[in-house]
Amino acid sequence: YGTNSFIGDGALAAVLSDRLRRSCSGYDPAEHTLKFWERTKGADNASRMLYTDIKTYLPGDILVKVDRMSMAHSLEVRAPLLDYRVIEFAASLPQEFKVKGRETKRVLKAAFARVLPEEILRRKKAGFPVPYGSWLRNGLRQPVEDVLLSPEARSRGYFRKGAVARLLHANARQGRHSREIFCLLTLELWHRSGLLWPRSSLNAIPCLSCA
Repeated sequence: YGTNSFIGDGALAAVLSDRLRRSCSGYDPAEHTLKFWERTKGADNASRMLYTDIKTYLPGDILVKVDRMSMAHSLEVRAPLLDYRVIEFAASLPQEFKVKGRETKRVLKAAFARVLPEEILRRKKAGFPVPYGSWLRNGLRQPVEDVLLSPEARSRGYFRKGAVARLLHANARQGRHSREIFCLLTLELWHRSGLLWPRSSLNAIPCLSCA
């Protein structure tokens, strides 16, 4: 669930207006993730998490970013470890072949131990984090504040009075809430683009959870 939501339940409840919270009362941002988790009852936790990631985080986030950014720069990207035969084999392995204590990818590391140098084999995972905090405290700080505190944004009535301003203030002083602010910015810019859903589906508004 944490990979599908940038804003926790408590933080979201603190910022939403009463009107919007009532409108979203039937919406659970964890529902999409949990339905895959529930399909794997009886399996070990690692297998359940891997299955859920394969059905949600991988196609809905990581692979989308790789595909779009590589095409934008005329690069051809391949993901050999996603070959269906590799996936099926990995899924058949017991949990202790994948994780032991804090060590992950055990069988993969063992398979390549004679091929890769130790500094590559044991290198800490880097990932591709987005520098929200740096953006919002530096070059984007004023433009983002202008958008989120504009009369147009305030008039929508989505958030408690002063809640967005408090988030922006905490980010400017302490570097906090950068991902939440980026979600709010995305929501506002989405509104301004005119790409609105039918009114009947507004009670969902999944962009509030950045799902």
